[in-house]
Amino acid sequence: MDHITNYLNWLKTNMTQTQIDPTTVEITTPFLDRHNDYTQIYIKILDDGQLRISDNGYIVDDLKMCGISLKGEKRNLIFHQILNGRGIRYNDKTDELFIICDRSQIAESQHTLLQGMLDINDMFYLNTDTVTSVFYEDVIDFFDSNEIYYSQDIKVTGKSGLSHDFPFVLQKNKNHPERMIKLSNRLDKNEAERIMFAWSDVSEKRKDSQLIVFINDLNTYNKDLPRNMSQYNPSIISVDWTERDKMIKNFA
Repeated sequence: MDHITNYLNWLKTNMTQTQIDPTTVEITTPFLDRHNDYTQIYIKILDDGQLRISDNGYIVDDLKMCGISLKGEKRNLIFHQILNGRGIRYNDKTDELFIICDRSQIAESQHTLLQGMLDINDMFYLNTDTVTSVFYEDVIDFFDSNEIYYSQDIKVTGKSGLSHDFPFVLQKNKNHPERMIKLSNRLDKNEAERIMFAWSDVSEKRKDSQLIVFINDLNTYNKDLPRNMSQYNPSIISVDWTERDKMIKNFA
C-alpha cells in the first residue's frame, strides 16, 4: 500500500479553495485546531509576482482571546523557535503568520505554514497546571544528564519533496540505527496522523532509521494512538515521558 499517495489524495479530496478577490484565495484544510475547526490559509499574489501565504492573524489572535500571552519568557522562546525553525514570519501589528515565496515554492510553503500554525496553536496547552516546564527543555535536560549525544532542530526532506522538522536526532551507532525524535505534548488523532505521514514520507528515503515519539503523559491521551502508529509503521516507537528511564537503552 502506498501510504504517501493515499495521504496526499486524502488531502486533495478534503481541501477546498474560494476566490476572495482577484488576487487572494482562501484555502480550507482538513487539519483541525484545538476548537475542532478546520484551519484556513490565504494566498495572495503580490505586485512583484511573489506569493504571500498567511493565516490572516487567526492563530495568535485566538491564543490572545483565550488569555494566552506570548510575552512570557518560555512561551516567547518556543514561539520564536517555531518561527525560526520553519522560516515563518510574524507581523506583530496584525498577528499574521506568513511566508513569502515564489510560485515554485508554493506547495512546500503551504505545508510549512500549516505545520507551524498547528504547533503554535498547541502552545495553548502550556497554560495548564499539569505542564510545569517546557517539554523541549525537559528532553534536553534528560539527554544532557544521561550523556546522550544528540543534534537539535533537524529538517529532513521526504519522498514527496516536503520537508519535516525533528527537534532531535540521535546518531547511528553499533547498537542502534539513526533515531529521529518527535515530541508530543498533547497527543490526539490529528497529531498522530501528522506524525505518521511525516515519518512515512521520510522513512521512504531513510529506510534504516527509527522514529521515537516522546509523549507527555502528564496530559491525558488516547492510549490506542501509540499502538496505531506502530501498526502503521513498525519503526515508530512511542515512549511515555514518565517511563523514559525504563527505555534509556534505546537512546544510548
